Parts: sequence; C-alpha cells; structure tokens
Amino acid sequence: MTDPAPDPSLPDGRTVGDDRWFPPTPPQPDPPHEPSTASRVIGIVLAFLVGLAYGAIGTVAHAWAPSVLGVALPVGLVLGILGVAMLLVGLRIVLGDRLAASAAALGVILMIGILLLESTGGSVLIPQSVSGLVWTIAPGLIAVLVVAWPKLPERARKHDDRPAGPTPEPLPVSPQA
Repeated sequence: MTDPAPDPSLPDGRTVGDDRWFPPTPPQPDPPHEPSTASRVIGIVLAFLVGLAYGAIGTVAHAWAPSVLGVALPVGLVLGILGVAMLLVGLRIVLGDRLAASAAALGVILMIGILLLESTGGSVLIPQSVSGLVWTIAPGLIAVLVVAWPKLPERARKHDDRPAGPTPEPLPVSPQA
C-alpha cells in the first residue's frame, strides 16, 4: 500500500504553486491629527511648571565651580545653560509649536527673576559676578533663539503601495508522484 500524496496546501489556504507568498501590504496609517485644545493647554501648563522647576534648580546649581589645579571651572553654569537649551529645543521638537517652548522659557526666566531678588535675611542666590550675569542673561537669549527659529518644512515622502524589495518570482513546483 502506498502513502497518499501529501496535501500541497498550506495552513492558511495557499498552495505550494501559488504566487501569493507574501502577505498583503498593511494599510497605511492615518495621517497625524492635530492635538485637541485640552491637550495643548495641559502641555503648555506642564511646560511652564517644568520651566519653573528648571529655573530654580539651575539657579541653585549655576554657582557650582569646582577648582582643578587652582582654576575654578564653571561646570554648574555650563550644565545649566546646556540644560535650558536642551529643554527648550526638546519641547520645540517634540510638541512642534512655539507656545510650549515659550511657556517653559517664561517659567525659567520668571524663576530666575524671582530668585535674583535678595531674601528677607539678606542672602542672594545669584551673586553679582560674571557667572551670575551670564546665568541671568543666557536663558533669555536661548529662549529668543529657540522660539524665533523658523519651522522647517517636512520632507515629502513617496507613497508607494508596493512592498519593499524586488518583485518576488514564484517558486518552481516539482511534479508530485
């Protein structure tokens, strides 16, 4: 007794000689939609609060200048300025509008302005020195650059329904006995 010929069909219904070896192309995702007004307002408020927090932390940390071989390195000032730049540029890139970056910049500058004032006990967080002057002015200049920078147009992408790669050729089918 001989074994019957094996069934050449695959579990999904295709046969071995069928030229439909590749799954159909997935549907294209919907184009991105505009955020709602509520989500924009929440984003702007959160950006302002993050700006306030960063202004406070940067104001306290800007004075850190460890001495290496008798030379004071303004590490806190450099890190503070870089942090403000990265915060504002990051918000501008991720959220895509100027309003959130402006709100964060306002928070940073407002907190620096508040902490610039002398406290009731007479202590000062931002001394009248070069690093204090740079910390007072640099975040405002960075904010102007980031907010005023023009939005670059997005590159047009080619829309093609074909799958990537060369067109597949059907596999040869051997006759079955």
